[in-house]
Amino acid sequence: MSNSRTNSLTAGYSGKFGKQFVLRQRFGKMRMGPLPELSSKEPTANQIKVKTRFTAAAEYAKRAMTDPVYRAEYNERGAGMRTGYNVAIADFFKAPIVTEIDVSKYRGHAGDPIRVIAVDDFRVKNVTVSIRDENNTELEFGECIQLENGNAWIYTVASEHLPTEGQQVKAIAYDIPENKGEMLSPVE
Repeated sequence: MSNSRTNSLTAGYSGKFGKQFVLRQRFGKMRMGPLPELSSKEPTANQIKVKTRFTAAAEYAKRAMTDPVYRAEYNERGAGMRTGYNVAIADFFKAPIVTEIDVSKYRGHAGDPIRVIAVDDFRVKNVTVSIRDENNTELEFGECIQLENGNAWIYTVASEHLPTEGQQVKAIAYDIPENKGEMLSPVE
C-alpha cells in the first residue's frame, strides 16, 4: 500500500476509486491500496465462527468507544500507532491469565490472605476467589482488592475453613470485555 503526505489530487477523499483501488486515511496519512477481493465460495463453519466472533468484538469496541473512561484508556494505549477502537477489538480477543495463587499464608482462619497474580494484554478489571472443599463445594466466595503493583490482588478470608485434604482455591480474573481466565490451586 502506498503512502501520501500531501497530495492535492486525493486530499480529503476516501473509499473505492472505480474498480481500481481504495483510498484510506489513517493518522493523517493518505493510503492507497488494492480493492479487497470477495470469495464466491461458501464459508466454512470455522470461517462463520470467526466472523461471528469478530462481529461481537466490533460491537464491543463500539460500546467501549461510547464510554468516556474506556475510550480515553483505549486511545491512550493506541498512542498514534493504532486507534482506540482497534485496541478495544484486540482486548476483546485476549482473555486475562491467572499466573499464580499464593496460599502460603492461608491457614483456614478469618483474616488470612490469599494472593493472586493476574495479567491481561490491556487491564484486569477484577478478580474473584472461591474456596472449595474436597467435594468441590464452595465454602466462601468474594472479590479481591488490587495491590499497588497492578498485577497482584489480595483476598482476605472472611470465615473459618480449616484446611482439609483436597481443599482448593479458585481464582477468576476478568478484563473489561468480561473475558475470564481462571486457575485452581490446592491448599497445602
